[in-house]
Amino acid sequence: MALEGTIKEFGLADIFQLIGLQKKTGVLFLKGVEGTINIHFEDGMVVKVENSMMSPRYLTGTILINRGKINEAQLREALQIQKSTGQKLGQALIGQGLINKDELRDALNHQMCENVYSAFRWRGGDYKFYQDKVDYDRNTIIPINFENILMDGVRLMDEWPRIEKKLPSKDIVLKKAVGYEVDEDEDTKEDDIFAAPDGKGSGKAANFTREASAILKMVDGNSSVYEIIESSSLGEFETCKAIVELLDKGIVIKTGDRPQILSDRSEPLTLPVHMSGPLKLAYYPYIFIILSLLLIVFQVTGTRKVMSAGAKGLGGLKAPMALNQVKRVYNNSVLYYMDFGNYPADAETLVQLDYINGNDSVDPWGSKLQLSNDGNNVHVSSAGLDRAPGTSDDISSMP
Repeated sequence: MALEGTIKEFGLADIFQLIGLQKKTGVLFLKGVEGTINIHFEDGMVVKVENSMMSPRYLTGTILINRGKINEAQLREALQIQKSTGQKLGQALIGQGLINKDELRDALNHQMCENVYSAFRWRGGDYKFYQDKVDYDRNTIIPINFENILMDGVRLMDEWPRIEKKLPSKDIVLKKAVGYEVDEDEDTKEDDIFAAPDGKGSGKAANFTREASAILKMVDGNSSVYEIIESSSLGEFETCKAIVELLDKGIVIKTGDRPQILSDRSEPLTLPVHMSGPLKLAYYPYIFIILSLLLIVFQVTGTRKVMSAGAKGLGGLKAPMALNQVKRVYNNSVLYYMDFGNYPADAETLVQLDYINGNDSVDPWGSKLQLSNDGNNVHVSSAGLDRAPGTSDDISSMP
């Protein structure tokens, strides 16, 4: 199977879908302005990820520290053992009795997933998939089903644009709003923390996620968003999502910016990347869309470009994919209205301002989506299979 091109033409979700459905074994090479990522697949499952610009927060030792499994002194000792014996760090920690095999597997699973998810945030880049045997630690690594990564990856693409609007900089310092300070000595009284200052709140169970509860304890008025991410065991996306939840509910507030103390990325690694050609940028602004698992599968499989004979059967899913496109353009038209006070004149306006991907303005049959408004409402439609507007197979938004 030959898979090669740009993410703008064939999205990362579509690429994962094809490799996973066809149970391919090989390496997917990704190259973008952010760096390079090599994702190793065996029988369609992810078994190894190499990221040239991996953040220090995703090093195995850092993950285990943030999860409370080891401390810094124990990590330094294990690193010395690793250096003198040639053992892998995880095995050295197991040998010291500090962690067990399941805890190591969980940490490595988290490491792989977070590095893959970072690619779902790329605004463009090139990709190439090579079929070949892959080598990985079969005694420690548990292969990750591509469907699990897809579900979380698409959710990240849906929600990340809003997170970026709320947190345009990781240098922002956060503090708790008056009346929401946490009594660090009374962890058992978590529910009381989430009552409003006037006592009328309905408590954590009704209003807050467990992730928001964990992150609230890390807000001290001195730490920046970056530092909270670095110290969190949740991963960057879940941490930022929890911060936005707390900001939306007025539980924490921004106090200003200050420079990051630590570098956001480690030194670049040298990874093999068998690609050439210019980079092309694209953007995934999937905002305000709540899809069922079935619709997610429809979207990621209803591709506009058949990459192999095995993918030809996906053509029958063009109608549900077009419906998702129409919904996406409609929802982003509403977001445009919220930002500017009027609806866009056409879908191209949304493309130019990065509200939607350029591919989303063209339906799966190659016709441009039609957008019209009367000042009060907006209507988006696809001409459907016959490419003729106003016929029975049109696919329309329903405001």
